[in-house]
Amino acid sequence: MATTQEQISAAAQAGKPINARCPVKTDQPAKPELNATYHGVVIGFCCNMCKGKWNNDPEMFAKNVPELKPILAKMEKDKDKAATMTGPCDCKKVVKGYYC
Repeated sequence: MATTQEQISAAAQAGKPINARCPVKTDQPAKPELNATYHGVVIGFCCNMCKGKWNNDPEMFAKNVPELKPILAKMEKDKDKAATMTGPCDCKKVVKGYYC
């Protein structure tokens, strides 16, 4: 069964790892109890050795987590959108406050 974006988001919010496979030893299943946070997303590992390698250089292994790519892309898109907002809810500014 394929993992949907909604399942990945729900897992990330629940503190469960989003990945099924270890990002360091990609042929090993990830254990939910061995995890670390990367850009607010929980990543699982197969062993403490892999978790230590990840902590030393997460950027090197992040590409091995296919579930992470759409989440990071959405975060980047949301960041760009927030930078262009003109008001608290992207409203047009009027003389006395914002107009929604």
